[in-house]
Amino acid sequence: MAKARRPMYGFYFVLPDAVEASPGEKIEIDAGVINIGWYWLHKFNLTVSGLPEGYKVKVTPDYFPHLRILRAWEPEKGVYRVPQKFKIEIEIPEDSVGVFLVEVKGKEHRSWRKLENSSTFILRVSMPPKLLLSDIQLPEKVEEFKPFNASLKVVNEGLVDTNVSLKLIVPEDWEVSPNDFDLVVPANSSAEIKFNVTPTNTTGEILAFATYSYRGKEFNLTKESPAIVPVTAPKPIPVEAPTGLMTLVDFFVENPIIAIIAAILVIIIVWNSWEIASYYFKKGKRRKVEEALEQPETSETPQMQVQ
Repeated sequence: MAKARRPMYGFYFVLPDAVEASPGEKIEIDAGVINIGWYWLHKFNLTVSGLPEGYKVKVTPDYFPHLRILRAWEPEKGVYRVPQKFKIEIEIPEDSVGVFLVEVKGKEHRSWRKLENSSTFILRVSMPPKLLLSDIQLPEKVEEFKPFNASLKVVNEGLVDTNVSLKLIVPEDWEVSPNDFDLVVPANSSAEIKFNVTPTNTTGEILAFATYSYRGKEFNLTKESPAIVPVTAPKPIPVEAPTGLMTLVDFFVENPIIAIIAAILVIIIVWNSWEIASYYFKKGKRRKVEEALEQPETSETPQMQVQ
């Protein structure tokens, strides 16, 4: 593959693709410019544009009397060209947020060519997340081996939506579901997360562990619950039958012969009672019949009159 011919005069910039910053912050960006031509460039100056009013920008140095051709050597690369370095300092206003396309331009002024070139990078200015975890809410009483719900809130007091990973850490012999949670907490809002926890008979604490990222770095939040002491569940009180009845039944169960005799006596008493009641019932009925037969006739037979 044929290589492109090196130009007589030329240069390009070495810049980051994007830079993250916060309001009120002063950032410093390392940059460089490489002369790729055959000759040096002279009276070379640098300018930066694309930022809103109120942003303070300083380039050091912003002028090179000579943009030289610099080289370095490495075993892997051999001889290669390196940049002449400069720095860009940007002071960001306290109340500014946004995404800006920043242009860096270079131009030489000695020759009639007035050779110039430019490159850009993105500056993202955003408020840092402002997150906190509420206290872990637990039931007043936790019973051994009985699941319960634990909950807490992730509060976002910042101005940007934030991705949060939340993990609940419980004692080793306890169980929790789900044990981790990923969510987006909107700006100036909160989200409540509920977990189902099954304790054992050991005392322990619950630890909420949240992580979020900002400008390529990871930040952590933690919240620990008070010590949880699971209590033994109360045993149900058995419903007992009346004492006298239970005693009589237990007595007959333990003495089957007496139970048989008592049953026979009950049968005899019931039979005799039935016989006596039947006798008096029949006797009363018979007496009523006799009394009815003894009563005189209430009407007389009319006699025939003889004329």
